Amino acid sequence: DLLGIEDKIRADLFNAIHVEHRRLNSEDALAAFFANYGVSEDEFHKQYNSFAVNSRLSQADAKIRAYGARGVPGLIVNGKYLVSAETANGNENIYKVVDFLIEKERQKK
Repeated sequence: DLLGIEDKIRADLFNAIHVEHRRLNSEDALAAFFANYGVSEDEFHKQYNSFAVNSRLSQADAKIRAYGARGVPGLIVNGKYLVSAETANGNENIYKVVDFLIEKERQKK
């Protein structure tokens, strides 16, 4: 987001991690990935270690802990409901439960 290329890399980053099983779990590995999109190593490291990124990570970590999320897949609906394979009685039911909860929340408005 801070580098201005989020829309360009979103699908490729997902595929690199989940389809190609690339290990992008270090700062250097991520810097190499971002280099393919014109981000210099210096700029990547500057942003990666910035106050803004650290603040966002801290906020995200606090939210995950508050929701009680322990794994993936997991979806939070309207900040109220944590839907996981466990709570939906299987992966195949996650989106059915999420759709139900979204509709429930819409009706409250």
